[in-house]
This record gives sequence, structure tokens and C-alpha cells, in this order.
Amino acid sequence: MARTEDAQQREQYVRGVKTEVAIARTRAEVASLSAELVHDGFAGWGGGNVSSRVAGSDLFVIKPPAGDHDDLAPENAIVCDHEGTALVGTPGSERLPGSDVAVHARIYRDLADVRGVVRSQSPHTLVHAATGDSIPCLLVAMAERFGGGIPVVTPPLDDADAVATAVADALAAGSAPAVLVAGDGAYVTGATAREAVESARLVEQMARVTVLAPAAKAAASLPSSTVELLHAAFRERITQSTDDRR
Repeated sequence: MARTEDAQQREQYVRGVKTEVAIARTRAEVASLSAELVHDGFAGWGGGNVSSRVAGSDLFVIKPPAGDHDDLAPENAIVCDHEGTALVGTPGSERLPGSDVAVHARIYRDLADVRGVVRSQSPHTLVHAATGDSIPCLLVAMAERFGGGIPVVTPPLDDADAVATAVADALAAGSAPAVLVAGDGAYVTGATAREAVESARLVEQMARVTVLAPAAKAAASLPSSTVELLHAAFRERITQSTDDRR
């Protein structure tokens, strides 16, 4: 009996140490990626945000709320559970997470494959959010990586739960890793936080193309059959490349 209890205590200790290490790594990652968002202009008026799951736990780390872009040290990032509640007593927990924490938490609860989330407020993405227009699939790069255009949802912005539900449902229903929220910006996901940031950059590029294209000539979306073929071929290449590295 004593040996069993000792074994359980050791297991709990090791699990706790692993979680602490994972949190520290995730804090550093979120701080670094947050600085990139600010540098790239994806955090308009302090609203851009990035979060990342903590490996081996039901936790995620999120950047401090709007207005704190000049204070992005890892220890200031906020550790939250999947309900969006900050873990009391952990560094950064004295700050309240931003209003978008409910969306990040809902995505992590509903979409197990998502390990990183970006709330983007880059310039041309905001144009689409302001007009309430989706981003059509106009180019091969978007077809390959996203498998289609970026949808837009129109929940009441003063209801955080409604926004979270609308975003999570749209992500679950579509092939694209992103969704626009009318009047707000875009939520972009990835298998890693780094991938979410890279996808946010592509969303901004495609938003810019869509905004500028009519000045030259009416733009036409790629045929859906072409989009499906391009996306399938791209995913097959990625899978094969991953298998070859193993």
C-alpha cells in the first residue's frame, strides 16, 4: 500500500514538473509571437492577440489584454484553463485576460486539433470586418492552404459567449482555419501558435488582394472543384513530407 502511494506521489510530482516546464516554454512562445504581431501591424489599437495550448494539460497561455503591448515579457502572459479563467497565484494572474479570452477558450474546448489561436486586427482584415464581407478564394495559395475562402459571422459584439459560439461553429463547419467577425477582426487557428501566426499573415495578404483587385479589374473566385483539388494535393504533399521526416 505504501509503495503504491509513493508511486502515485512520484507520478504527480513528475506530472507537475512537466506541466511547469511546458508552461514556461509556452509563455516564451506567446511573448515572442505577440511581439511579431505588433511588429507586423496585426494588433491594431491593442486588440490583436495570440494564445497557445500548454502541452499535456487543459491550459493555455494568452497575451496580456489590450494596451499592454509594450510589456510582453513571458512572465506577464496569463495562464488560463479551458473555461478562460486565469489560474490564481500564477505570474500574470493579477491581470484580467482580454474580452476575447472566451473565444480562445471555446476554440480550445471544441477543436482538439487547434493548438494556437490569433485574433488579428491587421489593416486589410479590418476592412473586411468593417464591411462585413467574407474573403473569397481568389488565388492558388489560399486554395492550397485553406481549402476555400474565409467566412464572416455577425454575432452581437457585446455578448462574448455569442461571439465564441459563432466563431467556433464556423471553424468547425469549414475547411479554412480562420473566420472573420463583423465589426471586430479575424480569429485564425493553427496546429501550433506559429502556424496560426503564419496563417494570419496569409489572411491579411488575401484580404489586401481582395480590397485592391477591383481597382484593376473585377476579380473572380477560383472554381470550387479547382480549390478542392489544389487543397487535397497540398495536404497530401504536407503529409508525405511529414512521413518522410519520421
